[in-house]
Amino acid sequence: MSSCENCACDFKRAEIYQNKTAIENISVLSRHYNLSSDLCNVLLSFLCSRYHTVSGQYKVPMPYPEETGDPEEDEDLEERIEYWHTEAGYYYGTRSVNICRFCLVKGMEYSLYRTLRLPFLRNHYCYFIQQITQYSDEEIERISDRYILPKHYNINFYRKQQTPQEKENGIRVITSF
Repeated sequence: MSSCENCACDFKRAEIYQNKTAIENISVLSRHYNLSSDLCNVLLSFLCSRYHTVSGQYKVPMPYPEETGDPEEDEDLEERIEYWHTEAGYYYGTRSVNICRFCLVKGMEYSLYRTLRLPFLRNHYCYFIQQITQYSDEEIERISDRYILPKHYNINFYRKQQTPQEKENGIRVITSF
């Protein structure tokens, strides 16, 4: 897990490059207020993350229960068929992906562009694992500075289905849930 699972960039380099605005701001504060390097590192750990984890659910189809010919296995066949019908023939699995800041921002921006809200449906997971060419690297670098992002983003139907609230200074705050 040393590189982004979407764009294959190295997390160590991406942490410095993709968070350079926050790093520069903290270094200016440290010089101005004589902050220790330990305190600066703690502040940066809250503002910047080496990578972000996006998780979500997906549907997994269950095979229709059939007779096996073995009387011990077939004695609960009716229960398995009833269970299959009550669960509509599928169950939910979970998946997660570790991506860099720019890939997370691209996915968020693309979702806001397409659906006018944050990703919340199971199929919105693809925004974070596909190459989105709509934005140039310079645009993403500029847009990325407007976001405060969580370490973990959960794509969940029960999250707030709205656009992120913008602060007075144009910063968008995205929460985990």
